[in-house]
Amino acid sequence: MKNTLDDFDFSFRLSIDKRQIDELATMRFLENGENVVFLGPPGVGKPHLASALGLVAARHRFSTYYINCHQLIE
Repeated sequence: MKNTLDDFDFSFRLSIDKRQIDELATMRFLENGENVVFLGPPGVGKPHLASALGLVAARHRFSTYYINCHQLIE
């Protein structure tokens, strides 16, 4: 199953700012050479949002790379 932004339930996860995610989906952060790191407690949808933004980036012909925090530290 592909995680998309349309599938993400923002009403269930009130701690997630939909406007900020919509801004990330514009891919301006890539044009600015910036990275995105999702931090937060378990169960808020970090992997879903990261993979959904990765799909948006791939549709815009950007290469994507997804790793979790433990892999990043290693």
